[in-house]
Amino acid sequence: MATHEKKVDTWWFNLRDLLDKQIQKRPDPEAEEGEEPETETTQIVDERKIPVEVFMAKEMDEAKTPPHPVDKVWFIVKCNQPQYKVKFTIEGPDITCLKDQAWSLLDKRFEIEWFEYYLVTISPARIYDGEGEGLELTYKSVWKGITWEGRELLKEYHRGRDYDDQYKIRPWPGKFTERDGTVIACIPENDMTKSALEEFCAKIVKVREALEMMVTPETIMQTLTNISGLKLLQASNDQAAAEQQTKNERKKENESNG
Repeated sequence: MATHEKKVDTWWFNLRDLLDKQIQKRPDPEAEEGEEPETETTQIVDERKIPVEVFMAKEMDEAKTPPHPVDKVWFIVKCNQPQYKVKFTIEGPDITCLKDQAWSLLDKRFEIEWFEYYLVTISPARIYDGEGEGLELTYKSVWKGITWEGRELLKEYHRGRDYDDQYKIRPWPGKFTERDGTVIACIPENDMTKSALEEFCAKIVKVREALEMMVTPETIMQTLTNISGLKLLQASNDQAAAEQQTKNERKKENESNG
């Protein structure tokens, strides 16, 4: 896979700062010699336009014959203005969310207020060799953001090449539900929910330990027999008898040829 970036836009942020300016008054004609001239302080508004560059990034499979198929598309927003002490790079698939985040980094008036949440998932186990079934319970910290316009955002930290170990911001999904066999829920993060999730994990560990005892070499056939009934036991006995018969026949054949 190869990643390509192309600049698609430039946003201009108007930053208004109140600056103190010292203004020197004309000397008082009656002032004694050597006295400093009087000064007064006034506030002035300084307007600055800060450029924010917007790039579109594409991940393409260049191993295939052109035209190369596009696997993923997302946006990258960059601002590097050291003279104003501003430097950031944010990435994500939704351009509106990225603009909200950029404006919040440039001016406290547009600051996003973030609330802590847990993203909880129950998903099928990934089985790469053989067949079977299982589940994974995972939870991680995410944040729900409220923008100055009242929009709701979801921020989560991603590790990997797609987002280069950065925060991914997208619109708040609203209702979390099942997706591709994975059940997803989002709950407030606090001491009580953390304790409850830890207890839930501990119960899963106990279930796993109980299952381990049911599939030891000494117990697995009895466990499967209890599930499937006596037909499993009869089928196993028939196979064992067939194996023994084949073993005896091969042994006699070998003796006669010897």
